[in-house]
Amino acid sequence: LYTFFDWLLSQRQGKGGRKRQGTKLASSLGTYWKVFRLVYERAAGVKLDGKMNWGMHKVLRKLAKKHGLKKIGRDKACMYVKDLARVLQTNLVTTEKRYPHGRYRIQAQLYLQLGGFTANRPQALLSLCYRHIQVTLLRDPEGGPHRVLLEFTFEFTKEFLGIKDL
Repeated sequence: LYTFFDWLLSQRQGKGGRKRQGTKLASSLGTYWKVFRLVYERAAGVKLDGKMNWGMHKVLRKLAKKHGLKKIGRDKACMYVKDLARVLQTNLVTTEKRYPHGRYRIQAQLYLQLGGFTANRPQALLSLCYRHIQVTLLRDPEGGPHRVLLEFTFEFTKEFLGIKDL
């Protein structure tokens, strides 16, 4: 396996002689190993030995050092509430972005807002259930149509769980 992954990292040209971007991060090498392991397990019908899996991490570290792969990726730009509000507004009013169904535009709004609330805790969003949503109808004081208020309780966010013990 060392030889295979060494060959993979050494590739500079792809199909038709096109230049490949190459692998720059050690985490990508770890992903390649995980995908390789999954494909092998599906094809062979048996899981790899635990010692093999453990030993492979040592091999991957050695390969990362040999090929000069970075351990830490670049910083991701953060999105502030003002930026999120602008994205949401643009998504609602723009005619340049077409959705196959109008419902998808509203779903995108919901996902963006929920993603803003959960920040760096994707599991909080994935664990969201109907029991975490409270729907309330609010009367319009001027006699217009009722407004729908959705309230979410996130059980897995930092504020809900409290401050971590250091």
